Amino acid sequence: MPLWSELNNTRKGRCAEYLVCMQLSLAGVDVYRSEVDDRGIDFVIRCSREQKIKHYDIQVKSGTINNWLFVPKDKFIPRENLLLALAVFRKNADLPLFFLIPSLDIPSRKDLFTYRPYKGKKTKPEWGITPKESNIHILEKEYNYKTIVSKLFSGNR
Repeated sequence: MPLWSELNNTRKGRCAEYLVCMQLSLAGVDVYRSEVDDRGIDFVIRCSREQKIKHYDIQVKSGTINNWLFVPKDKFIPRENLLLALAVFRKNADLPLFFLIPSLDIPSRKDLFTYRPYKGKKTKPEWGITPKESNIHILEKEYNYKTIVSKLFSGNR
């Protein structure tokens, strides 16, 4: 039985934040945690001086296969220096799969992401994804955390 299987969603989410933070730290990236998550930013990562973008804001979302994962549109406005980190826990694995998705990709990736406007409802508009066995290979191919980290932060080591 996986280590995480007994945790509630809040604890799984916190573990995912720490795991993503640790993975980025291991890649040589400077990570600064947010004390308050009222703006949809879990942490900020600093880039090397040589890079065009000097920092990235990171929002972490976690869940299991077939679980709707979403970010509120009012706090997750796609821009060049905003990344979505997904941690997808699998049934028989202790560690989740990690993905790092540039926010500017999200509106155009209708094969992965859904926009729900919720017009006239109490729920705020949101972007979301349901990681499934049928689309996880796309995430692994295009948004594998190691590939994206090496692309974005190769000068940080």
